[in-house]
Amino acid sequence: MQNQINQRERALDFVKELSFDDAYFKILLKLACLSSSAKIHKELYGTPKRCSIFKIDANPFWAQWDFGRALVTLLVEYCRPREIDPTKSHFWNLLDSHYQQSYFEQYEFEKEVVVEHGDFEALCKAITNDNIAHIDDYKLSPKEIDEAIGHYGEEVFWRKWLLEHKTNEPKVFHTDCYSLAEEVFKIVNDRSVNSSERGEISNKLLWYSLSCFD
Repeated sequence: MQNQINQRERALDFVKELSFDDAYFKILLKLACLSSSAKIHKELYGTPKRCSIFKIDANPFWAQWDFGRALVTLLVEYCRPREIDPTKSHFWNLLDSHYQQSYFEQYEFEKEVVVEHGDFEALCKAITNDNIAHIDDYKLSPKEIDEAIGHYGEEVFWRKWLLEHKTNEPKVFHTDCYSLAEEVFKIVNDRSVNSSERGEISNKLLWYSLSCFD
């Protein structure tokens, strides 16, 4: 946690007092440089071992890598409210795939979307992306990831979700993503989802949610 705080402060200092255009350019250029440096290091020396998550990693490789992660978070904060797409930048393809994936995941997290109450596929997509989903008078929001007991008694880590309604008491869900989608759909529509309403997105979510015991 302290490492994240330090890297966050470092990232903010990196673009301090810059205009959006200058900060946007500087962040993408730095991420491209960090990606190239990491690639060369891994090809020459391999990937160094990380220390415990409870310690600040003094290895220069990981210090720079984590700085890049903080810059990715900053890039999301700059781009999302302005609806800027960094994938159109010439620098984007130079970014490490982990940075690219992190950008997409953080961009979608808590992004507000509207889901039609009978659209099971759209609901599954919103859950997959950790969106805030507005479904008629309901609001489904992603919360923290926490330890839980799986369907077969195994230890798992699932995200908690909060379902709010204008008149009903809020309900907290702490289950796998596909079961969440089915439960929320049933509450909103007062019926279970039909097989004809399932598609590619929900099938992928079902596969993702399967336990090793299934």
